[in-house]
Parts: sequence; structure tokens; C-alpha cells
Amino acid sequence: MGAGNEVQSVSQLVAWLLTLSLGFVLASCTTPTVSADELRQKIDRETPIGSDYSAVVALLDSMRISHSGYRKVKEFDLDKDDYVERQSIGAQIPQVERRLFRTYGIYLSFYFDDGGRLIEYKVQRRQSDP
Repeated sequence: MGAGNEVQSVSQLVAWLLTLSLGFVLASCTTPTVSADELRQKIDRETPIGSDYSAVVALLDSMRISHSGYRKVKEFDLDKDDYVERQSIGAQIPQVERRLFRTYGIYLSFYFDDGGRLIEYKVQRRQSDP
């Protein structure tokens, strides 16, 4: 009867470890709180190309999205093969999704003409820095 109890104990231990492992995996993963596509649709609807920078700031603030101020930045322009100065606002939503060993965020860049009107924006879902 000793061998039967030992096999049953090992089986229970294995079942317990598998349950614990599955729980860990499920707890380590989350459903995205917001998607890049949802953000693009909201931006297109509420601050379309041509909107004033203050409207972009108001949208980001209303969504409680962390962002930089309206500032001049230098970026490399592939078409001109040179650096160009642009007015920009950068924003990010950290940790919108978590997978077992990775965390993802959404990064937004808004670009404006000299009059402060939106001329382009980018929304990217990227792996967050550790």
C-alpha cells in the first residue's frame, strides 16, 4: 500500500505544479487596454490633419496620455537625405499589453507645420524597454 500512496502523492504534486504553472502564464499575460488602430481612428475623428496643436494636446490630456510639450525637433528626412527641423509632440502609453516576457507600449508622434497645424502623425505599438 506504500507504493500506491507514493504514486498518488507524485501525481498530485505534478497536477499541482501544472496548475501553478498555468496560473503563472495566464497572470503574466494581459489583453490590450487600447489598440493602435483604435487610437488612429480617434485621432482621425477628433483631430484630423490640419487641426491646431492645442487640439492635439487637449485630446491627449482628455485621454490622460503622457506627452511632451509642443517643441522643435531635428529629424532625418529620407526624401531630403538631410536633417530637418519640425514642430512635434511625442506621447506614449506604457504597458498597454503584457506577454510572458515582454511588455508593449503605444508611442505617438505628431508633426506640425510652422503655423502649428497637424501635418502628420504616427502611432506605433512597440515592445517597451525593460
